[in-house]
Amino acid sequence: MAGVGFSINPVSGDLNEIIVDANFGLGESVVSGEGEVDQKLLDHFPDFAARFQKFLRDHGHREVDFDAYLPTWLELPWVVLDNVRLILQTPMDQLPAARERELKIRLQQAEVELFQKLPAELHFFFAEILRLARVYTSLDDLEHYQTTRLTLVLRRGLRELGLRLVKRGVLTEPMDIFFARQEQIQRAVDADNAAVWTEFASQLSSQKADYLRDKARKPDWVLGASAKPEEAQGSLSGLPGSPGVAEGPVFLVLGPEDFARFPKGAVLVARTTNPTWTPLFYSAVAVVTESGGPLSHGAVTAREMRLPAVMSVKESLTRLQNGQRVRVDGQHGRVTLL
Repeated sequence: MAGVGFSINPVSGDLNEIIVDANFGLGESVVSGEGEVDQKLLDHFPDFAARFQKFLRDHGHREVDFDAYLPTWLELPWVVLDNVRLILQTPMDQLPAARERELKIRLQQAEVELFQKLPAELHFFFAEILRLARVYTSLDDLEHYQTTRLTLVLRRGLRELGLRLVKRGVLTEPMDIFFARQEQIQRAVDADNAAVWTEFASQLSSQKADYLRDKARKPDWVLGASAKPEEAQGSLSGLPGSPGVAEGPVFLVLGPEDFARFPKGAVLVARTTNPTWTPLFYSAVAVVTESGGPLSHGAVTAREMRLPAVMSVKESLTRLQNGQRVRVDGQHGRVTLL
């Protein structure tokens, strides 16, 4: 679902197929529904359900976050269904494959215009830059896609070990094993000692608490320096990510649990985005992120979809609130409160 014209990620084509299937069958039910799309709804559309299950078998290792502790698509299938719903909120005037061809043609036209403006002696140089950019962008996307296959194996192994420790009364939650260090696990597994197991459980509880605290903490804008949140005065500044100007109500997206509630025509405001968040862009009118720059996922995807985007907007998640109407100027890197 990343960079059309650049990506060789197989998710895109398969997702397009189930979107087409949904558009002519499940689509109306999905778009009009609220929250998670449950199994009862899928039962009424067996053809779509079969294709959807195949999609999960092929691509269910994809993550909702880069953190391997969090479940994958296979464990949270409603995330994928919410993504389908988000895409279907935008009227489909042409099939996804036709849209991709159109974008590739637009890309080729942009190249022709570029080379018409360049001296002939620079043509080879810029052609090589474009070629290398495409190759390495595609390889980066493919590497990400294939590497995340390891997440399923890791989670299954840890869950099985955690379940065995739950049965022995050492842990209360199987996936708490994720927070153990290798030497701690080895000592607990080798020992047949209640005192060792009690110490092990205490260590994991403390380490999990550290993880949750650090995850909730907002990173320092400047490492090692803390600052009080600034009051919104009328406009916020950041780095230009994608040109254009758009207005709309703010909607803060903190994680996949917010996908289903994202309203069409809203300004997507997030700490950052990754490829699995791309369907949100179909419903958004603009993008604002608290981190990242012109080469981040959010900026690249926004440019491809012609959405204004401003990146690295300091304190945007605290200075902006849901429903607040803003104007996003991606050319100058400004977010203005209206």
